[in-house]
Amino acid sequence: MRRSVLLSLLFMLLALRSFAQPVVNDTIAVQAKLVFDQPTVFLGENIFAHYTLTNTGKAPVSIDYGGDYRGAPRALRFKVTATDAKGNNAPDPYVSTSCMGGLSWSQSIKPGETCWLSVPLTRYCDFEYPGVYTIRVSHDLGWQQPPAAEGKLTLVMPTPAQAQEVVDRMLKLPEDTGGTFGERRKPFADLSTLHYPVYLPALAQLARAGNEEAVEGIAYTLTPDAMRLLLELAPNSPAARSALRWRTPDLHKHGARQVWSARRVTPDAWDDRYRPKVLAAGWTLLAKSNPEEITDGAHLIACQGGKEELPRLLQEFDRILVEKQDDPAEQGAYLSPLTASGSVLDALAALCTQDAPLPAGNTTAEQLFVLCAVKQYPDIRPQGWQTMAQELLAYPIPFVRATALKKLPLPLDPAFVPAVKWLMTDQSDRVAGAACELASECKEPELGEPALAMLRGTTNEWLVRAAVNAARASRVTRDRWMECCIARLDEPGMTAIMYEQLLGVISNHGRSQSGEITPESAAKLKVRWQAFVEANRTALRGDTHFAPGEPPVTVDLLAPGTTLMRDDGTDWPAGNQ
Repeated sequence: MRRSVLLSLLFMLLALRSFAQPVVNDTIAVQAKLVFDQPTVFLGENIFAHYTLTNTGKAPVSIDYGGDYRGAPRALRFKVTATDAKGNNAPDPYVSTSCMGGLSWSQSIKPGETCWLSVPLTRYCDFEYPGVYTIRVSHDLGWQQPPAAEGKLTLVMPTPAQAQEVVDRMLKLPEDTGGTFGERRKPFADLSTLHYPVYLPALAQLARAGNEEAVEGIAYTLTPDAMRLLLELAPNSPAARSALRWRTPDLHKHGARQVWSARRVTPDAWDDRYRPKVLAAGWTLLAKSNPEEITDGAHLIACQGGKEELPRLLQEFDRILVEKQDDPAEQGAYLSPLTASGSVLDALAALCTQDAPLPAGNTTAEQLFVLCAVKQYPDIRPQGWQTMAQELLAYPIPFVRATALKKLPLPLDPAFVPAVKWLMTDQSDRVAGAACELASECKEPELGEPALAMLRGTTNEWLVRAAVNAARASRVTRDRWMECCIARLDEPGMTAIMYEQLLGVISNHGRSQSGEITPESAAKLKVRWQAFVEANRTALRGDTHFAPGEPPVTVDLLAPGTTLMRDDGTDWPAGNQ
């Protein structure tokens, strides 16, 4: 998963670079047109707007596409609007959209050919009422002046009987296969588009029978009745629990609702009468052993709970801490995933208001809550909190030690430095990582040597990055931490991550790498980088800026296939293979 995240970042960088370099074409010869499968459709149907490009010229025309979809609910390079007869635009169904790039490619349209780019309209426009709409679609295509296309579409609200027919037809459609680039996409089943009250009876029947896709249609129906159905389905439906997470109003703005691409929610989607039911659902889920259910339950309590929930939540936290103490995902992973213990801790932090009563600290959960209050509020410093924190830093459960590190207030009390120094060598990657993060924040010089020790031994790529950050923050000179990386450049499995750290010394705005670094190349890089450090040790111990292609930075510091982007957007070296 970590490698996929890094590759996604690389693909996103390459895609963004391609956007900045428009393709030179005879674009005047390209005619854009918008085609619909039917001129009149029911609200709730999966509607395609087919954006077509026909080359009427005498030479091929190239278009650039992609790089805008991984992790996103739609292709983000399309611009789509739907305007009603009064000039009002249909709102975007998403209040935020993000993505990790994705593969991008170019395709040539030959003279006389037509390229079809099919746009699922409801992922761009949230049609709130029926009427005649002017649909406008464009895509940058990698061109300086891409064409837009417009068309009229009539949307009709179905009767209950017609709504059932729409659902029945949709259930017979094939699943989404992604289509073939340049060809007209065929209709596919997407129950999430059925987000209108008239479809709720049919969707409820499907959802109660175990159809999780039908739950998405209920989730996107922004009415209190849909919320009632989600609460009914939540005990046995992961999709319903997921929907409750983003649909439940967050009274405390604690941030746990932030999602990758947030769906639009209107005020009338919620009724305060559902608060007790949401809390009841939260407690039911929290009592389970499944981490996903605990996480969902903790989120609901964090959103709608108050300080009156604290005593019960602390009891549940103590239970979960013990229950999960031998779970590797809870105790050892770094970067740390969202865990059951972490979700309950987040809920406690959300309910940790300044007027919340502080518990006596008789249990581990109570002690962690006190430390949360100390971290969040500078004026809260109960007697004996430092002793309590020291006990937590030495606690046998790794999650507790890591949490204590994260909750120590800054500036760091010097009395905690020996414990942080010791925990940087902890056998749990979660704890060692938290200690490195704290070292990066507190900038205590005494923590530099433990950071170097970690850099010499860990095989966790994320801990390597954390150790380098900690070393730099602790004022370890560049030549010293670089030599730790250089020593491991030819170590199997560690070449790429150590090479990445070394390239960070050279000012750049991104890099690309084609192919793996072979053992032979790694051995040569090791010799060359060591020579670079020896020759430039004084400069490395200062603030000297090293720029790509400017002495003493030479191309032999790069592995074959590496390209760096300069500050001005140009590549160095050009055409490196």
